[in-house]
Amino acid sequence: MCSDKAQSVLYLTEWTLNEVTFLTCIISVLAINFGFILMVNERLAEMLVYTAGQDWLTGEMNRRNIVRVAEASKLKALKFRQSQSILLMNLDPFKQFKDTLGHLFGDTVIKTLGGEHIYFTESIGVCDSNQGRKDFKGMFSSVDQAVYMAKKAG
Repeated sequence: MCSDKAQSVLYLTEWTLNEVTFLTCIISVLAINFGFILMVNERLAEMLVYTAGQDWLTGEMNRRNIVRVAEASKLKALKFRQSQSILLMNLDPFKQFKDTLGHLFGDTVIKTLGGEHIYFTESIGVCDSNQGRKDFKGMFSSVDQAVYMAKKAG
């Protein structure tokens, strides 16, 4: 038979072992939940970055994303001593489409680019970094002016 003292030590050891097991399980569950939350958070952050850089209507890169990619491309071009070009296209009667037929129809024009047998003209401007403007903002300003010149020229 065990003495009262030995029985108390045995009980205390079992109780401590149960508590440690319980705490280990709780910590494990918390760690798993924390890992899951980090995984979901990372995925949401990726989705946010993607959607912030895309046009909601067409799914194409928006201007902010284009500027980011162009700046990265500029650094690569400078490193390898390459030139860069920007091509900008503008649908000329687009404002009339939207004013006459409504914004939803204008959205359809953007999605299909004339798939509804709509006739439009397009003004195109091109700028090359060899023309003296090496930074993206300067090149974009030049290509924007070229589009307006093409628009005026018909």
